[in-house]
Amino acid sequence: MITNTEIIILTTLSLLLYNYALYPFILKILSFLFAKPVERDSNYLPDISIIISAYNEENLIKNALLSIFESDYPHSNLNVYVGSDGSTDKTFDILTELKEKHDNLHIFNFPRSGKNAVLNMLVPKTATDIIIFMDADVRVLTNTIRRFVSNFADHKVGAVIAYMKQVADFDSAEDTGRLGEVMYQKYESNLRIDESKVWSTVNSLGAFYGIRRQSYKPLPNEYVCDDYSPLLDTLVRRQRVIFDELCVVHEIREKTLTDEFSRRIRVASGGIAALWEQKKLLLPHYGWVALFLWSHKVLRWLSPFFIIIITIASFFLPLKNNLVILSDLVIFIFYLFAIFGWIFEKLKIKILPFRIIYYFFIMNLGFLFAIIKFILKKPNSKWERNQA
Repeated sequence: MITNTEIIILTTLSLLLYNYALYPFILKILSFLFAKPVERDSNYLPDISIIISAYNEENLIKNALLSIFESDYPHSNLNVYVGSDGSTDKTFDILTELKEKHDNLHIFNFPRSGKNAVLNMLVPKTATDIIIFMDADVRVLTNTIRRFVSNFADHKVGAVIAYMKQVADFDSAEDTGRLGEVMYQKYESNLRIDESKVWSTVNSLGAFYGIRRQSYKPLPNEYVCDDYSPLLDTLVRRQRVIFDELCVVHEIREKTLTDEFSRRIRVASGGIAALWEQKKLLLPHYGWVALFLWSHKVLRWLSPFFIIIITIASFFLPLKNNLVILSDLVIFIFYLFAIFGWIFEKLKIKILPFRIIYYFFIMNLGFLFAIIKFILKKPNSKWERNQA
């Protein structure tokens, strides 16, 4: 007879397996059966606004802007708005120099107030139907913007997310944070692609994304994730959020495990806060969106609790059957690999299985801290980032 403790372990383990393995498989089938192609038009070239919030980005901001101005999108249809968020380096001086050469560049020097506040101040200064948000560590390719905007020719599309390729100029195998993030984003990209095929992706990627003005609402506070709230607002309007894997941007900032851990906490905490503001999206009448949010986001954020529950519950089970022995063995190997992964990271020894488990452990630890940060109402819109 199965005990209550065994039921708890089997339930939490099933939820973990569903989130990370079964859901992607089910989603792949759904994307084949219920695909709704986007009606793109490469000749659709409306006026657009690109917005960048920059804090101490003197090493990155110039090339970010030059990549925009060197793209093949008609300059007469393009305006760029950059707000310096109280930068203490040469960011605004560089913007001033570029402003002299580009009439469609509009620059603002705001006091330090956080990214959410800067975006809320910049958006009202624009006048176009399509607003694109971009980070300073992003480089658009020649055809990126044209391909990106073509998605908005479909009136059902309310927001678009570009594919981000990480191209930092250093050995990606040197740091587990870099390696783990590259592998994780490949995994996430497949989910975004398949969700978009069915209807809408429910996962943001803030490097380069755009929305229709009619979907834009000022960010409600400094707790929400700036790139997630607009997408959820779009979903509330029952418009599609499309991840376009053929619309490519390059991210050039280096990544370390420490940086990724901090970013994971900030992004997950902001994502939870954003979904809390639009929690009605979790109700069944939102259809695919509700299913994707529960399967892709909510269960992912709860996964550290599932791991903790399985670990604690295993201590209360006697070694009386193969299920218990297998469960204890898997738990032991998981933590052993995580520990060795940490040791090998310090010693710069590269053994892939240990690095993957270590990154998975750190990622879930980040989710746990993110939930605590959300509960304690810690702001997310101000942070320090390493320069490339």
